[in-house]
Amino acid sequence: MKKILSNKRSGSMDQFVASIITFLLEATLLVFVINTFAISNYRDNIDQIARAEILKLETTGELNRDTVVEDLNNRGFKVTGTDIIINSGAAGKADYGNPVSILVEYDAQSTDIGTIGSRILGGTHHIRIYRESISKAR
Repeated sequence: MKKILSNKRSGSMDQFVASIITFLLEATLLVFVINTFAISNYRDNIDQIARAEILKLETTGELNRDTVVEDLNNRGFKVTGTDIIINSGAAGKADYGNPVSILVEYDAQSTDIGTIGSRILGGTHHIRIYRESISKAR
């Protein structure tokens, strides 16, 4: 009898603990990947808007900051006029062949991006989009 009791097999508890640890690691990795994708997608959407704005700037030679802010806000991005710099802050119309640029730089709230856990953890993500081209306006 003593021999039977001392000769235990490794129980299912070891397997259960290993399974729980593996599940937690996989869940953590999955949340990280989903959040990274959400941030990347958010940044790409702003980049596409900045691209459209630089094309307008490229063809006309000038761009109104308020129009850019309004366009971004209409699409769900909470930016202000101080978050956008057009032509490195130079005023006036860019002549043919001169460089034109747009910089969108601000801190986006995690709740705006839609990351998992953002309502609990909060936080911000620094977004910086810079586009540059050559003016074709005459």
